[in-house]
Amino acid sequence: MGRMVIQVRLFAVLRERAASDSVEVELDEGATVRDAIEAVGRTPGLSDPISRLKVVMAVNREYAQMDVVLRDGDELALIPPVSGGADEVATTERTGPFWDAVEGRAPPPPCARLLGWTPLEVEPGFTRIAFEAKPEFLNPIGVVQGGFLAAMLDDTMGPAAVAQRDGNVFTPTLELKVSFLRPVRAGRLIAEGRVLHMGRSVAFLAGSLIDGEDEVVATATATSRIVPMERAKARAEHADGGRPTTRGPRDGEVDPDFIELVSSKVGEISDATRVLGSWPLGASPGSARVEFHARGEFLNPAGAVQGGFLAAMLDDTMGPAALTLLDSGQIVPTLELKTSFLRPVGPGLLIGEARVVHKGRSVVFTEATLTDAHGVIVAHATGTARIVPFKEAPPQ
Repeated sequence: MGRMVIQVRLFAVLRERAASDSVEVELDEGATVRDAIEAVGRTPGLSDPISRLKVVMAVNREYAQMDVVLRDGDELALIPPVSGGADEVATTERTGPFWDAVEGRAPPPPCARLLGWTPLEVEPGFTRIAFEAKPEFLNPIGVVQGGFLAAMLDDTMGPAAVAQRDGNVFTPTLELKVSFLRPVRAGRLIAEGRVLHMGRSVAFLAGSLIDGEDEVVATATATSRIVPMERAKARAEHADGGRPTTRGPRDGEVDPDFIELVSSKVGEISDATRVLGSWPLGASPGSARVEFHARGEFLNPAGAVQGGFLAAMLDDTMGPAALTLLDSGQIVPTLELKTSFLRPVGPGLLIGEARVVHKGRSVVFTEATLTDAHGVIVAHATGTARIVPFKEAPPQ
C-alpha cells in the first residue's frame, strides 16, 4: 500500500498550540479524515485540544465527515468553534449576547476590555482566554498587582460555566480564592477555566494563569451562582452604587501622609493604585482605610462591578495596613487572596477598611471589607502575604 501526504490547516487554539498555521501528516492511501486527525493529535501540543474539542472539518474547503476518504494532495482544515477562520470556511454560528462577544460580533463587557480579554477557546465547561497585563497594572515593585490577576481568572472561569449552559445564564461569583505562585510582569497571559461541578443553581470552578514562558503564575477556585441574565441585570439595576460624589476621581492625587508611608517602604505609589482610583483616608498601626472610585470600565455583562476588581480593591487596602507594621524597605507580596462577594454594587466611591490579624516574622495575615454608599458590606477578603526586603523584588 502506498503512502500520501496531507496538508492540515490549523485555526485558533490549534494554530497557537502548534505554533504553526499548518502541519503535514503522512498516511496510508485510503486513510480517512479520522485517521488524519489522529495523526495530528500526535503533534506536540495538539493532543489535548484535539481530544477535547469538537472541531469543524473541511476537505478542500468543503465540509467533511470523519469517514471521508482522503487523497494525496488534499487540504484538510480543522476549525475549533472559536476559529478566526470564518473567512476560510463557514462555521456553525452560536447566537446570543454571550456568543456574540466570544465570536467577535459584539464588543465584550467593559471589565473584559480593560483586561485585554481575547477568547482563544470557549467550549461547554472549558475556556482558554488571552489577557494583556498592562504596565498600569503594576505595583511599586514592578510586577502585576495580584488583584488584576484575580480579575483575569474570574473573567475566565465564569465564561466556562456560562458556556456549559449555552450562554443563556449569568454566573455571579460568590467566593473567589486565588494563590499567587510567582511574580508576573507586563505582557500577554493565558488563562484556562474549567467547571468542576455544576448543579442547578451553583457551579464550582477552577482556573490557572500562565505567563509567556509557560509557567503557571496563579491558580484559582471559585463558587458561582447560576441565574438567568435578566434576573442578574435586574439585581444590578437596583443595587446601590458607591457613595455618590460631585467630583471625579482625584487623578494623580494621593494623601501626603500616605505618600510618606509608602515612600518610606517602597519608594512610590503604584500605577495599579491609580487605576483603581485609590484615595487613602487614613492609616494607623495595623489598619488602613482607603476610598476607591469604581468606574464604568469595571462593569460586568450584568452591569455590576466585576468581582475581580472588588478583590483588587480589597488587596490594595490590606497591603497598606500591613505596610504600617513593617520596617523601612520591607514589602508584602500577596501569597493568597480569598474574597467573598455579598451583593452586587454599581459604579461610585467604595470604602475599603483593612486590619492586620497577625504578623509573624515572615508572614502577615490581613482581612478587609468593602462598603457601599450606605455603609453596607458588599465584599469581604482575607489575605496572606510574605514579608520580604524590597531589594528581593524581581526586576521589571
